[in-house]
Amino acid sequence: MVRRGSFDQVIIDTTVMHKNIAFPLDGELYDKARKRLLKLARKSGIRPMRIYARLGRDLLGKVYRLSRRRRFKLMNEALKELRGFTEWVAADMAWKVRKSSFRDSGRA
Repeated sequence: MVRRGSFDQVIIDTTVMHKNIAFPLDGELYDKARKRLLKLARKSGIRPMRIYARLGRDLLGKVYRLSRRRRFKLMNEALKELRGFTEWVAADMAWKVRKSSFRDSGRA
């Protein structure tokens, strides 16, 4: 028999509840890094040569479409190109920072 006092406190175990967790793809992380680098450049007053805004957006969509179709070889090629965009923006920013620090030091 269940006593009336046993319903005062209820313990619920939620360890087996399913959660809808979406992990970021590599493409998302590359695109986010590129956007953050550009935001940092804008704050610092650095004008990058290219920002790859449209190309990055289109390529990220291509990565999503290819992953849904399970075309992993083509998806990895697109990811490699997207990673290249991020690396090129980072290298351009590093070059411009070095160039400006060289100019500021009076050696130019």
